[in-house]
Amino acid sequence: MKRAIVLLVLIIACAAGFLITKGIFPSLFVSDESMEPELTSGSLMTIKRLNPEDIKVGDIIVYHVPKTMREYYNYPAVVSHKVIE
Repeated sequence: MKRAIVLLVLIIACAAGFLITKGIFPSLFVSDESMEPELTSGSLMTIKRLNPEDIKVGDIIVYHVPKTMREYYNYPAVVSHKVIE
């Protein structure tokens, strides 16, 4: 029984990894403590597309940084922030 549970967990983890890498299940790892206490470093965020009108205070948003800003300010390609106003 214990082996069956371990095998099931491994299958689920492999399926999730496949979906993440193929972009079917978009996600992003939290790389530092800036999102605490809501999300800790190493947490996995799942991402869904929303209309800008549907975003509200308290939501965590993920967006792409334009290439010129990445190069000038040395920003990463994707950034996440909590909406505060």
